[in-house]
Amino acid sequence: MSWLPVTSSAFKSVRHDPLSRTLDVLYHNGTIYRYHRVPARVYIKLVGSSSPGTYLNEGVKPFFSSIELPRTPQTLEPLEDTEE
Repeated sequence: MSWLPVTSSAFKSVRHDPLSRTLDVLYHNGTIYRYHRVPARVYIKLVGSSSPGTYLNEGVKPFFSSIELPRTPQTLEPLEDTEE
């Protein structure tokens, strides 16, 4: 899964695995949350939204369970294209 940069004041990148149906969100402070059972259509709406933060808050968080992931080289791979 590759990180996709997004324009949001809340988070900087997202990635989605259609096989496991997981959505990872990398926040500006370095925290990573993984949302479970997220269909590809929800991911597409998130990245295509004019306000990804609002869509995450209204269209993802209320409907999909999540966990915080540790920030490790494995969870960040590949992130080199989104680092500042």
